[in-house]
Amino acid sequence: MKLILPLLSIFIGSFCYSQKIQLGPEIGMNIVKLEEQQIGNNFKPAWHAGVNFEYSFNDWLSLKSGLFYTQKHQSYNSSDTALFELLGLLGMSEIEGIDLNTYTSVNGRHSQNFLQIPILASFKWNGLSAYGGPYVGFMMSSRTRELEIKNTPFLSVLDINSIDSSGIASFFIPDPIEETYTESSNESFLKQFDYGLKFGTGYQKDNFGFNISYLYGLTHYRNLQGNSPKQNHKYFQFSINYMFGIVKNVRHASH
Repeated sequence: MKLILPLLSIFIGSFCYSQKIQLGPEIGMNIVKLEEQQIGNNFKPAWHAGVNFEYSFNDWLSLKSGLFYTQKHQSYNSSDTALFELLGLLGMSEIEGIDLNTYTSVNGRHSQNFLQIPILASFKWNGLSAYGGPYVGFMMSSRTRELEIKNTPFLSVLDINSIDSSGIASFFIPDPIEETYTESSNESFLKQFDYGLKFGTGYQKDNFGFNISYLYGLTHYRNLQGNSPKQNHKYFQFSINYMFGIVKNVRHASH
């Protein structure tokens, strides 16, 4: 207690004698790298908006925070090979020289909307700033889009009419390539809580400013990771802001 009281007095004194508070809207874009390809990387834009808060201890050090609604994306894919279902029911497993398998590929994308709070230390010099610190996020909603493609090669060379001229068999035999697109808002397999680190740089001229940041999540974005490698949220962020001075150079009168 003897140590806490002097430290508290120093903090309150510095707050009263060098206080400067700014508040204002911030809007921008997240650039998310979803997956690597042989010809390059696939980047997906997302949006970011909220209220920015900054408390300056002095001319070169400040605390940045705020409340933001931000969107994040994740992609996934899987593949599977299995015997064509109808042939399995008929007890057939192979015909020499003919591929009887069905190849299934699934490509999906999660779009998650978070309410996010950063707590950043900012170092400033002549309008320029460099900042860093942790952030926490709480998922508000999500949307999953998925495309499933089934490819059965031997069906593309199978002449159904030569087997059944009535056309009844065509009702039971699918197309060689089937595509199924689905959308859902099921959040049960996605983590509701995200946390990580945010680093960046910016420039502020009077009320206007812009920032370039990088955010790196420290947790897996799914509830059940299994044997899959860690897949976290990581992306670049570009934003602009307009700051209003709320309190500047407040000093108590001496008695």
